Amino acid sequence: MPGEMPRRVWPASAAHTVPFPWSQARAVITALTDARSTLSLTLDSRAWNALLVTAWEGAYRDEFDEAYARLCAAADELRERAGPRADAVVDAATDANREQRRESDRVAGSAGTGVLAGAGTG
Repeated sequence: MPGEMPRRVWPASAAHTVPFPWSQARAVITALTDARSTLSLTLDSRAWNALLVTAWEGAYRDEFDEAYARLCAAADELRERAGPRADAVVDAATDANREQRRESDRVAGSAGTGVLAGAGTG
């Protein structure tokens, strides 16, 4: 399962905001997680359903089996690719937070206030 989105680090007073599309990133993570879940459930249920079709023989059955195998392989590939893509979004959010902390620390250090950036909820 992909990692969870980190909480956003807000800039300290007078620090520049590091740009990152937080709400869009959360939407992407939600969509990828939902897609993985749906694909997993579908593949599991289809595997059981395929076992129930035992008395069907002939050319159409062969055609069905080939199409079914292709469909399952494509769905499994999509499910597997969703994880690393979600991880890349989480990594980018983590990098944005790291940069925001650096920017806030830089401003705090140059002002001599000692104010450090903190985590937020946005």
